[in-house]
Amino acid sequence: MSKNNKSFWTKALFTIGILYVLVAPALFFLIENAKEPAVFLLISGVLLAILSRFDDVRELGLFGLKTKIEKAVDEAYATLDQVKEFAKIFAVSSLSNTARSGWWGGIPEDQTRELLKSTQDTLRKLGCDEQEIKEISKDFHDCQLTEYRVTLLGGGVSQIPKTTDDTCQEAWSALRGRPETPPVPPQELRDFFEKYNFMTDEHSRRIDDYAYYFENKEFQDFDDYKNRKKWPSLEEANYQENLKKKKSETR
Repeated sequence: MSKNNKSFWTKALFTIGILYVLVAPALFFLIENAKEPAVFLLISGVLLAILSRFDDVRELGLFGLKTKIEKAVDEAYATLDQVKEFAKIFAVSSLSNTARSGWWGGIPEDQTRELLKSTQDTLRKLGCDEQEIKEISKDFHDCQLTEYRVTLLGGGVSQIPKTTDDTCQEAWSALRGRPETPPVPPQELRDFFEKYNFMTDEHSRRIDDYAYYFENKEFQDFDDYKNRKKWPSLEEANYQENLKKKKSETR
């Protein structure tokens, strides 16, 4: 086998091994009854990565040549950099798809957070710094904030109370229809609820939770968020009650 072919297969085996290691956590958490295959995949990935460098290790043991050591190290670093870049691309795609699938109820929230954590831990082991991990996770968090915002504004309900005026309808539609990036600032949500008389203690508390996630990329009340499908919509009763309260306060 020529040196070029040997180098190609060495890097290919190493890349496949690392890919197995990256896929194993997702398989473990996301597919029921797949824990044993996931462990086997993880072990296989580690063995492939080691075996791909076996010839270098053997030659180093036999000859102890300094130049061979330096060359092997340089190649290993170059291969690891390539795997790292591939892992970053794979992580962005995996996390984004996972976050969006939550909108359709495809993946339980607990498993979604576990996948985020395991992906970030794997990236750290590959040498990604915290800024890189933050950038890779950004779309995931933006999607979570979008789900938060849309549910606060009524979830799947396509209309707010008919008693609101056209200005309120337009403001609601614009706010609900905003893209994921950049995420809507918490104060903008609070201003809408207060300006158009939708604010209740329950809504105020959840906007505070939204603000906490906006700043920390962590849930303040994860259990409440998991039950968001049961959150109340912007009901007409709330609107009428708050409107009367506001009018009485201005007299």
